[in-house]
Amino acid sequence: CPLRYRIERVEKRKAPDAKPLRVGSAVHAGIAAYIRHLQEDNLQTDITWADAALVEADAAMSEEGRKLTEDEWEEVGQIFQSFISSHMFDPSCIAEVEKREEIPLDGLTFWAVIDLLEVEDGQAKLWDWKSSWKVLSQAEVARDFQLRVYAWAVHKLYGYDEVRCALDFVRHGAIREVVIGPEEIAATEERILKSIAAIEAETEWTPTPGSHCSWCPWAGECPLMEGEDPEELAGRILVLEGQLREAQAKLKAYCNEHGPVTVGGEVFGYLPPKDGGWAITDKPAFASILDRHGLDPWDYFNVNSTKLKSIRTAKKWRHVLADVEPLLEQDISTKFTHRKAGE
Repeated sequence: CPLRYRIERVEKRKAPDAKPLRVGSAVHAGIAAYIRHLQEDNLQTDITWADAALVEADAAMSEEGRKLTEDEWEEVGQIFQSFISSHMFDPSCIAEVEKREEIPLDGLTFWAVIDLLEVEDGQAKLWDWKSSWKVLSQAEVARDFQLRVYAWAVHKLYGYDEVRCALDFVRHGAIREVVIGPEEIAATEERILKSIAAIEAETEWTPTPGSHCSWCPWAGECPLMEGEDPEELAGRILVLEGQLREAQAKLKAYCNEHGPVTVGGEVFGYLPPKDGGWAITDKPAFASILDRHGLDPWDYFNVNSTKLKSIRTAKKWRHVLADVEPLLEQDISTKFTHRKAGE
């Protein structure tokens, strides 16, 4: 977003610290300390070192002048415990851990921070830890530009022409991988240079609305959130829609792991249809029965759960239901939605 870039990079204003940033940073620090411990002691795993890793993480956060609440540390601890219980590493393959590297680029300096780089049999694998609630699909990962930048950085620093990149969603234990080769690495450098040129030519710093607005610390200063101009209103709608999508994605991820959440008399989660998802197994037989009882079968095709509900629940159609019931089957499925609690 040009506006955020101007505030943070041109005006040099530091964004206020937020819980997701603190939790994510502490998780990264704990994982880095843990992997260095495995490397130094030549271990593949060590679940007994969890508390020590969190002490190291606390020290790293203190050095940055950042303080987590008790609840935030509990969240970090849960994520980290899940991580060390499900990951093993070969110490001989560990090349770099949480290393900040400088890359010369067209007269400028590009900085890259590598969470973990492993090298085995001449092949490079880069890991990026994600503590966010949302888990990207494999298709989204295949399009992810950030991963291509990481692969490009590994190529520039260590000379590898092909890099296997893994996004590890440590909160959920989900890992998505993609292999990035020479053509994509070359295209990434071109895209980086074009982005630099666009930034250097920027004069208006017009904000770009999208889902990123939901975690932007400068939303209160964003002109898209103010005014009654039609373009401003349209931009504000885009911002709010982006925030809604991001909130839904986080809640979906939570409910997928922990079940429904009830608030304000509404229950959110992956819920079955209220009427059970009924469908017809033999439509010709169903049509014949309705015709015999004086009902027009065409009024009930396509037959879906909503249309069946009137026959299944209305007292006046009980005699019809008795004949139709052998043709019914219940299709159990869930979708993310919300409704009044108890329904």
